[in-house]
Amino acid sequence: MDIQKINFDFGSLAVNNPERMAKIMAGTSGSGKTERILFYILPKMVEKAQKQGYRMKCTPEEIGTFLSVSFSGIEKVCILQANYETGNLAIRVKPKEAFRTLAKSIILLFGGKVDE
Repeated sequence: MDIQKINFDFGSLAVNNPERMAKIMAGTSGSGKTERILFYILPKMVEKAQKQGYRMKCTPEEIGTFLSVSFSGIEKVCILQANYETGNLAIRVKPKEAFRTLAKSIILLFGGKVDE
């Protein structure tokens, strides 16, 4: 979780001190995971689903938004619990289980079926 903690701390810095973060980011290149998901992976998923005749339950944009915020939320909760012991400590989020549930949700939104 070390790299995720650094990523979370950079996110906090971006919110609280955007000028400083802009200077840091000016020296970097590449795309983030959310950008890759929304602009590279999701369009391929939509294309495959349409070719296979799936009846999507939402628009691709809605699915992309859901996927992005869900992914970010799971990541944030796991980082906070693992590194800062915040949140509801009685409920421990297990990353594999949370992402497995997210994957099932996306399959259902695409009109697919999951094993019960």
